[in-house]
Amino acid sequence: MLLNAGTNINFPNLGIKLNDVGSSINIFGFSIAYYGIAIAIGMVVGYLVAEWQAKRTGQN
Repeated sequence: MLLNAGTNINFPNLGIKLNDVGSSINIFGFSIAYYGIAIAIGMVVGYLVAEWQAKRTGQN
């Protein structure tokens, strides 16, 4: 798993500085953008919450 070279991100009021932040990672030759990972995680969490609510309210 390799990180692509990136840019620096500064949060001056918080005192946080992130150096060489990439925009994607490479896994088995595929470049996957961080926003794609965030969207996929959101979809999985949304599904799990919907499933939990359906069980809690007695729906199938």
